Amino acid sequence: MKKTFIVLAAGLAAAGAVFVLAGSRTPEQPTGNFTNRMILADARPLVWLDDRFLLAGVNNEIVKLDTRDSTIVEVVSEPYFPGVGHECFSRAGGRFAVTQPEQTGGGTSYSNMVYRWVRDWNQPDQFEELDTCEGWNTNPHDCSAVAYRREQGDERWAEQMLKAADGTTTVYYRGSGLQSPHERVVAITKDGHTKEVWLETTPNFVSPLVELRSSFDEATGQYLWYLSTNDFNLESRHWPLKAWWVAPEGRVTSMTLLPNGPWMKSFSMLYTLRYFSCGPECYSHMEMWAGNGERYLGVWGKAIDRAVTGVYRLDASGQAWEKIIAGELDNGLVLSPSGCRIGYAAGGQLHVVDVCENRTG
Repeated sequence: MKKTFIVLAAGLAAAGAVFVLAGSRTPEQPTGNFTNRMILADARPLVWLDDRFLLAGVNNEIVKLDTRDSTIVEVVSEPYFPGVGHECFSRAGGRFAVTQPEQTGGGTSYSNMVYRWVRDWNQPDQFEELDTCEGWNTNPHDCSAVAYRREQGDERWAEQMLKAADGTTTVYYRGSGLQSPHERVVAITKDGHTKEVWLETTPNFVSPLVELRSSFDEATGQYLWYLSTNDFNLESRHWPLKAWWVAPEGRVTSMTLLPNGPWMKSFSMLYTLRYFSCGPECYSHMEMWAGNGERYLGVWGKAIDRAVTGVYRLDASGQAWEKIIAGELDNGLVLSPSGCRIGYAAGGQLHVVDVCENRTG
């Protein structure tokens, strides 16, 4: 097997923008008018292979799970240590830790960790080992390697917005200070050619609290590019956020607004002082997923009221959010290729929800 070395430019703690592993937390009851089944205990979903078979992490192994009858079909790869660094899973393959960080007198060291890169789940015994793996050097859509490069000029850090086969992306936020206009632009490079995709012009300064992110909808074959922020202050100028449906060649097919949700609140001085180190934004998180043309949004964190923590779906009117999963998830959610089935874990219990039935709104 080939051994690859990747330079660790910063701490792997930056990979913490995921749902926090809840351990012994008692899972909350699911909500919404959907069929919701608990499939397996002490497990976490990783990626759907199709609408029936799901790869899951169980007992430090990656297994193929038949969600029809909750049986483990086979062990695909081992060992697997979840939640100890960055990991990425796609239908094609994945990157994950096969060793744990070292505990030293000075704390936790990630420098000697070993990661495995499986390029094809049909051939899991053929893999590469990585000494270290940076979250921002991995394409989240296909888990391919991304060359590290420093930001220059108007560039802003962002994960890759497209699969590697569709091109390499660079995000630009143009305009600063008194300069106008302020623009969000994505440059796509493919086969030696570069084109720019203009998203918006805004009179407001492009805040570092707002990032551009991407989710791929396998059912429609389009990407959902969306603005993401951890600022849930009702007085914030960031909301409503914008999102764009984008074809694989980089053509924007439509733009949509993401309205405020119940996670928004007025930040009193007392509330802000509770998180004096860097504000409530450091303890609030959001992520979006797209499937079958639907938009899902998850919110969690210490600064989020427990009653509103969970996963929401934009209703048919596009004006409000309906809560479909209550409570904090262990490691986010995964959507099946059809977009009709969601896999998620809470308190170590792996659930599958059928979301294409009883559509409301």
